[in-house]
Amino acid sequence: SGSGSGGSSTRSSRSRGEAGAAFEDHTVLVLNELPGLEVDSTSRSKDGGVDFRGWWRLPSGKQVPLCGQCKNFAKNVSEPSVKAFEGVVVQELAGTVGLFLATSGFSARAKASMMRSPYPLLFGVLALNQTQFTSLFINASAQTLLPQVNIVHHTNFATGQTRAAIRYIDGKRDGVGA
Repeated sequence: SGSGSGGSSTRSSRSRGEAGAAFEDHTVLVLNELPGLEVDSTSRSKDGGVDFRGWWRLPSGKQVPLCGQCKNFAKNVSEPSVKAFEGVVVQELAGTVGLFLATSGFSARAKASMMRSPYPLLFGVLALNQTQFTSLFINASAQTLLPQVNIVHHTNFATGQTRAAIRYIDGKRDGVGA
């Protein structure tokens, strides 16, 4: 969901909900522009912690189920939010990869928790007004399910800005930010 525990905001509940919905919609648009990804928003009410579901079609032809959560927080996402998302991913189809995206980033403990998770997770930062990821990471469990996926980070040393891209090891398709 776009707002809730694990981060805080000074906005009112109504505007937090609207901001969360706007980020969810933006995320789905950005993901659907990536080669091989096809996702749809879930119903906003009673979504069970899943903001979108879809498929990741790899160059090999393999199709991997995908579910995701979006957080539009003023502060970094905390470890308890990561643990809650793990509980969501484990209830999905076997072999589903969880994609957790946030506008503000993740605490050091949240990042460490995701990287060591036994569940297949990707996590990253996407600003509401951007079409490129600021950062994107894949844990070992997700890498096993997505063997052709490579996450690369580019830094513009003149501006100091970093962006992340999804590359396919076959070299035929690049993701946003490439």
